Amino acid sequence: MASSNGEITAKTEIVGLGILVAVIGFFIASAGMYQNIFGVVILTSLGWIGVALVFFGVAILVIGLILKDTDLAPDQTPSPIPPQQIGYVCPQCKTPVMLDYMSCPNCGLLLKKKCPGCGQIVPYEWRVCAYCNTKLPAHKINKG
Repeated sequence: MASSNGEITAKTEIVGLGILVAVIGFFIASAGMYQNIFGVVILTSLGWIGVALVFFGVAILVIGLILKDTDLAPDQTPSPIPPQQIGYVCPQCKTPVMLDYMSCPNCGLLLKKKCPGCGQIVPYEWRVCAYCNTKLPAHKINKG
């Protein structure tokens, strides 16, 4: 039930919960029953609650055994994070660069520019400054 790297999976947790509920229900049911003078087992209301918990626990256990781990896994699709937030490549030489680099360490291309209107440092691909709405000069890339 544990994954290949030893982690406890959601399936294991569901099966464990089913076993726990069934065992607790068994002890409650056994505490809520007695035999009358004729030897017939009588369940009190506590006993019936225990019996219900046993059935509920077994149902959880069966569901846990039927489910596949892939049914419980979160969606593995990558989040739509723009490349500017996780790093990107230099548009001139295609070298991977970090988000906070001002220039490419390989070819020296400036990756950010200063807005002439407000002085903020902005990414090279911006056409308009988002801080002051000033039109920014085009970024020249040497194709060579």
